[in-house]
Amino acid sequence: KDFNDNHTVIYGHNMKNGTMFKSLRNYDDKEFFQENKYIYIYTETDTRVYEIFGAYEYTDEHLLLNYNTENAGGFQKYLDIVKKQPDASGHFNRDLLINSSDKIITLSTCIANKPESRYLVQGKLIAVEEN
Repeated sequence: KDFNDNHTVIYGHNMKNGTMFKSLRNYDDKEFFQENKYIYIYTETDTRVYEIFGAYEYTDEHLLLNYNTENAGGFQKYLDIVKKQPDASGHFNRDLLINSSDKIITLSTCIANKPESRYLVQGKLIAVEEN
């Protein structure tokens, strides 16, 4: 709840009316991906800035249940899987280095007509600014 976990996942629906996480699919467009590089999370005490390193289609597996990201070894194992995602599955900023000492966020939404898949937009925490 406080965004201090190694890996925070936020799930939202891909609503037909454009609400919730439907706009995540804008990251399918390479130009949009390159021009919209940050996720901002506003809490009561701070603003967290994440630089986006990936936007891609992934399986529907529950990320927090399937990967133990609470310890450095498990988190690194998950990050290694993320780093191996094929370019054909989405867009990536491979110049942004991520490792098990970082904190990441994943925005996850369903994909119409693909119940076995999710669309993920992921970012690395780069700044925390007190409100």
